[in-house]
Amino acid sequence: MRHTIPALALALLAAVAVPAEAGQRHRGAFMEDMFKQVDKNDDGAVTRAEIDAFHAERFAAADADGDGRITLEEATAFEMTRAEDHAKRWIARMDENGDGVVSREEMAERHGHWMMKDDANDDGAVTLDEMR
Repeated sequence: MRHTIPALALALLAAVAVPAEAGQRHRGAFMEDMFKQVDKNDDGAVTRAEIDAFHAERFAAADADGDGRITLEEATAFEMTRAEDHAKRWIARMDENGDGVVSREEMAERHGHWMMKDDANDDGAVTLDEMR
């Protein structure tokens, strides 16, 4: 039995899915990245035509057999490709010494710096209010 996912639901999921536990800054960074992907002419504004083209491109990439419907298998393969691309970007961002892997020290340094930059009152601790 083929399971299909409505095109609109997939497009919305691809465009705005953010983990529930992600903080406001993560959502902001996610939305900024998504904006840059949609803004094809890089003019700092997104038109309806760019949004429609982005969704059409995403749908076509997920609809592997081109039948105008996205099955569970197609959606899974599409998301796995996106996850691998995300992982590659994450490694590149976190890998301070360029050896192609992220050490415990590199991760601790990057995450520690990221968290502590929000310490607005310089007390050596970050509260949720400071992170907002």
